[in-house]
Amino acid sequence: MKKKIVLLIMLVVLVISPLMADVEGFEPFDGNRVSFRPTSARIEGMGGAGLAIVKGNDTLFYNPANLAYKGLSINLPSVSLTVHNLSHMVRNGVFDSLLAGDMEDVIGPMVNSVGYGRGEIITTDISTSITGGGLGFGLHVQQQLHTQNSGMNALNAKYFAELNIAAVFGLGVRIQAIPDYLSVDVGATAKLAYKAYTKGFSISTIAGDIFEPDGGDEFDPMELLNIMTIASGVGFPIDIGVNVNLPFGMKVSAVARDVIGTYKMTAYENSLDWVNDSLDIIGVDKPFSDSEVGSNTARVEFPLEIKPKFDVGFGYVPRLGKLGKVLQPSIALDLVDIGDMIEASDYSQHAFLTHLNVGAELRVASTLDLRFGMNAGYMSVGMGLDLFVIRLDAAYYWREYGNNIGDNPKDAFTLRFNIGYDR
Repeated sequence: MKKKIVLLIMLVVLVISPLMADVEGFEPFDGNRVSFRPTSARIEGMGGAGLAIVKGNDTLFYNPANLAYKGLSINLPSVSLTVHNLSHMVRNGVFDSLLAGDMEDVIGPMVNSVGYGRGEIITTDISTSITGGGLGFGLHVQQQLHTQNSGMNALNAKYFAELNIAAVFGLGVRIQAIPDYLSVDVGATAKLAYKAYTKGFSISTIAGDIFEPDGGDEFDPMELLNIMTIASGVGFPIDIGVNVNLPFGMKVSAVARDVIGTYKMTAYENSLDWVNDSLDIIGVDKPFSDSEVGSNTARVEFPLEIKPKFDVGFGYVPRLGKLGKVLQPSIALDLVDIGDMIEASDYSQHAFLTHLNVGAELRVASTLDLRFGMNAGYMSVGMGLDLFVIRLDAAYYWREYGNNIGDNPKDAFTLRFNIGYDR
């Protein structure tokens, strides 16, 4: 019975975690300090690099200047799943239990895989987009479950859930300076973005509050909704990108992100009140009565400031003529968040490596993509399979969640499935 109780708690947390928070002491965390960027299996497989060579759906969030590219890309839809702490989960037997259908033995090893410090458990991305002719439009939804563990007991780790929804519009134009030798791309995207995130909560602290009031073992989902709260709001972040296209397939890029990055947030003490208010805004009848919501309906408004970021990148896609239809290599080198380096006046080799992403891709017969990269010194590998209207991409990579390289590296695996057209 105890295992079943813990299983129920974890399943509910994973499913409705974007609805949980605490109004009092509602503190920010590192995960919500960026506006929103969907996970790209291609970029992750190349070490997080690719500012100058992104295309299709990725241009809307990585470099809007690439919207000036003549190609057409349609994603209907694109779905990706990222599992974090993969090596820990494998060692702890999470996937063995899943394959055996033994769900009761999944939760314990999964919780023990959280580890020390900051991290993540799972990320899902669903999007649809179309780019072409210098224009782009996309609708994206992302759910993340972040973690923070200051001690060695995984049950006391704090969980931070985040939900992002964004409608993005983009425009890119190409200015021919010297035909066939030098041109400049300029692009921008504007997002109508909705963000919801939570204060940290732990499994051990909420377990006693979500069962039947009479003390029984029956799970009471309404009680969970009543004791949890959520902060949500909207923002209108803008990204601006510039490319300088050089001879021989070389390109230099620069992108300013979250130029206007302030979200107007409201913290709801009762998540049922948040559901009613959110649906009322869009003209849908409130699903919960006043008696169900109760008197616990305090709200607090506050701004969430997203710090602007500035990235630069270099890309090289050699023009190989007919050979390029058989083998087409691409190389990317990015220096990300360089504003942090300037602000700290830290131009040391360590700072440079911390912000450096390098990646390469080899496209074989316009069907198979092989990728490799380094992100702050950590390896990434990936591959893609292009079957005309169906595309599969996968990436395995490491990220540093600590303050310095080597402090808290954690691995992740992303699998992306897309139906569409990208040429």
